[in-house]
Amino acid sequence: MDAKPRLPPFFLLTLLLFWGWQSDFLLWAVLLGLALESPHWLRSRWDISDKDFNQLVDLSAILMLAISGYWFLQESFSSLYTLIKGLPFGFFLLLLSQYYSSEGRIPMTALFWSLRKRTNVKQRIDFSYVYVLICLVASSVNPQQASAYLPAVIGLVSWGLWHHRRAVAIKHWGGLLLLAWLLTYAHQMALQQLNQQMEQWLVDWLSSYWRNHDPYQQTTAIGDIGGLKLSDNVLFRLQSREPLLLRETSYNRYFNGAWFSSGNRAFTPIELKNHRMAWQTVDDALKITVEMQSPSKNPLLPLPNRSHALAFAFDLNLGQNPYGVVQVHDAPAFLQYSADYGAGSLDQPPMAEDLSLPVNEDAPLKKLAEPLQLATASPKQAVKIIGDFFAQGFRYDLNLKKTPPEKTALSQFLTRDKAGHCEYFATATTLLLRLAQVPTRYATGYVAQEYSFWQSRYLVRRRHAHAWTLAYIDGQWQEIDNTPAEWYDRESARQSHYWTAVNDLFSWVFYRFNRWQWREQQQKNHAYLLWGLLPLLALLYGQLRHRKKRPVAGKNAAISEQAHDFDEILAWMKQQGWPMAAGETLPQILSRYQAHLPNAPLLQPWLRVHQQNRFDAKGLSLEEQQALQEAIQQWLQAATAVK
Repeated sequence: MDAKPRLPPFFLLTLLLFWGWQSDFLLWAVLLGLALESPHWLRSRWDISDKDFNQLVDLSAILMLAISGYWFLQESFSSLYTLIKGLPFGFFLLLLSQYYSSEGRIPMTALFWSLRKRTNVKQRIDFSYVYVLICLVASSVNPQQASAYLPAVIGLVSWGLWHHRRAVAIKHWGGLLLLAWLLTYAHQMALQQLNQQMEQWLVDWLSSYWRNHDPYQQTTAIGDIGGLKLSDNVLFRLQSREPLLLRETSYNRYFNGAWFSSGNRAFTPIELKNHRMAWQTVDDALKITVEMQSPSKNPLLPLPNRSHALAFAFDLNLGQNPYGVVQVHDAPAFLQYSADYGAGSLDQPPMAEDLSLPVNEDAPLKKLAEPLQLATASPKQAVKIIGDFFAQGFRYDLNLKKTPPEKTALSQFLTRDKAGHCEYFATATTLLLRLAQVPTRYATGYVAQEYSFWQSRYLVRRRHAHAWTLAYIDGQWQEIDNTPAEWYDRESARQSHYWTAVNDLFSWVFYRFNRWQWREQQQKNHAYLLWGLLPLLALLYGQLRHRKKRPVAGKNAAISEQAHDFDEILAWMKQQGWPMAAGETLPQILSRYQAHLPNAPLLQPWLRVHQQNRFDAKGLSLEEQQALQEAIQQWLQAATAVK
C-alpha cells in the first residue's frame, strides 16, 4: 500500500503554522509541521502493528489527561480553552506513526476501544483529514488575529480540495468547495459559542459534583462562586414583586481562603402543620414563590433574608440550622414552595465566632482599618465607611492574577489588585466590619434580577450566584453588599445570547413537563380514576370492533344482500348502451336518462327507499326490503317488455 501522505506537500506545515500563530505556539508548530512533512521525501517505512497503534493511542490519552489535570489546577475552568488549543499536540504522534507505517493508515481499533475485542475488524482510515479538522478547531479558540481566521481557513480548505480536483467530477468538486466555504463560515460564527457552551457543561458537571460532595454547605472557598458564574443554566424560577437576594447558607469562620460554619451545624427538624411552618405571624407580609428541579437529594432552599414562614403543597422532611439554612431531606424531583419575609429571622443571634478574625489576616486587616477609623465608628458609620472605601479604586473582575506565595488571596485583593469578584468584596466587608465590633457572617446564594416576561417569573441562573455580608445591626441581621453593581451586567454580557435562548427553550420545556408531572402526582385520586377508565375504554373498543365485523341480525339481516337492488337496473341500462361517467352517483344517472326510462316516475319513490336502506342507520325492516325488491323486479319486467 502507498504510505505517502495524501495531502499536498507543505499543506500540514502551513496549517500548523497558522495554528501556532493563532494559538501562540508558533515555535512548536514549526517543529511539528516539519516532522509531518518529512514523509514526503523520506522513503523509509516500518511495520507498525495494530497493537502498537492501540498502545500509542492509550499513551496519548493518558498524556492528555495528565496535561489536562495540570492545566486545570493552574487555570481552573478556563483551562478548557487551553486544552482545545493544545489538541494538535495530543494527536501528533498518531499521525506521524501513520505516515511512517507500511500500511499508511491507522486501524479503527486504535480509535475505538469497543472494537478491540472483535477479531474481524480490519477497517483502516486516513487520520490526516481528522487532524486537519482538529487543527482548525484548535486555531479558532481565542485566536490572536480573529479577523484573519475566516479567510485563512477558506484558503486552506480550497487548497486541500484543489489537490483532489481530479478524483471527482468538476461539478462535484465545485459543490464540495462551496459546501466547505459555507461550513467554514458557520464554524466561525458558531464555534466561540459552542466552546463557551462546552465550558458551561463542564462547569455544571463539576459544580454538581462539589455540591453533592458537600451537601450541607459547611464550607466555601474564594473562587467557588466565580466558577459558577461561567454557567448560564436556569436553576429555579421565582414569582416576586421585586428583585431579591436569596440566601442558601452562611458562614462565620474564615481560615486560609475558605469560610466554615463553626459550632453547632446540626439541622433541627421542622414540623409542618397543614404543609406550613410559621416562625412569626405578620400581616400583609411580602411573599415569593419558588419552583425548582431539585439539584440533589437534600437541597438547600434559597430564601430571602428575614423569612418568617414557609408553605408547601404537601408535607416534606425539613431541617433548619442556627445559620438560617433550611434543608429538604429526600426531596422530590420538583419543588414548589412559598416564603413570607420582611420580619423576624431564621438566624440565631450572634455568637463569639461572628467577631473572630483569622490569625494570618489579622495584622493586615488592622493596618488597613486604622486610617478608616473603624475601631471608633458606630455600626452604621462603619457600614458607610467600608462602602465608600470599596467604591473608590476597586473594580469587579473574574480574570485575576495568580496570588504570590508570600501573600494571601485577600491581602492581594485589598492592597495590590483591588479587583475581584463577589467573594472578595463579601469576605473583606465581613472581616472589616468585625474590626468595628459588628457581628457578621458571610452569606452565599443568588440574586434574582432577570425577569422573563414570557414566563412571568424571575429566572435565576448559575451565573447569578453571589456572595454578600450579613451584619447584626439594631438587633437584626441586615444584608450588606459592596460588590460593584456593574457585576450583573458584565456577567450577562459574557454569555452567548444564541445558546442562552436555546438553553432557555429546553429548560422551559423540561420545567413545564416536571411541573405537570408534579401536579399529577399531587392529584393521585384523579390519576387512579384515569387508570380505571382504561379497561372500560378497552371494552368499548372491543365492542365497537366486534360490531363492525359481526353480521347484523334481526330486521336488518337482509341489508348486506339487498344493499345494491338498483344494480340490476344499472346493468340493464348498460345493456342498452347508455354510458355512465366514473364517480357518477345513482340519482345523477337516473336523472340524466329519465326521458329514456320507461315508467321513470315509478322509480323515484323506490330510489328514496333504496337510499334509506343503504345510508340510514336504522335501515329497513325485512318486509320493507322485500317490497323494494319486488317493486324493482316488476319495473325490470315491464321495461324489458316495452323494449
